Order: sequence, then structure tokens, then C-alpha cells
Amino acid sequence: MTPFELATTKEIIKELSSRAKAKRKKIRMSQKEFSEHIGMKFSTYARFEKTGLISLSNFVDTMRGLNSITDLEALLIVENENLKIQW
Repeated sequence: MTPFELATTKEIIKELSSRAKAKRKKIRMSQKEFSEHIGMKFSTYARFEKTGLISLSNFVDTMRGLNSITDLEALLIVENENLKIQW
């Protein structure tokens, strides 16, 4: 996998869905079992694993179901209030 800073948005999305699939398999749940576990439609979760497309809300539910919610917490921490984003 290309490092995220060099990857396209599409590549990053696909990698995240691939990692979620790997974690789901590690806990030995089928897509159907996992989607029921997190209260999501099976078709929605299956589409996420196949295409990477999912709403932010459903992604958060997926991360929670994979016991990875703390990984999300660290994503957008602002450490320096003087931080300026340059485009």
C-alpha cells in the first residue's frame, strides 16, 4: 500500500475498508453477523467492504464494532492552537 500521504482518496478509502474486513475476519464474524452486531443493514456493510463507500456515521459504528473507536479519537487532535493549515 502506498503511504496515505502519497495515496489518492480512492486508494485510502479502499485500504480502510480492506483493513476493516481483515479485522472483522480476525474476530471470526461473517459480514452478516457483523452487520447485525453493529445494527447496520447487511447490504450497507457489504458495500463498504467491497467499495469503501459508507457514511461517516456508519464508519464510526463499524470502528466501534471492531473495538477501534479510540483510533478515531486521535485523528483530528489539534495540538497547537496557532496551527495554520496551508493549502
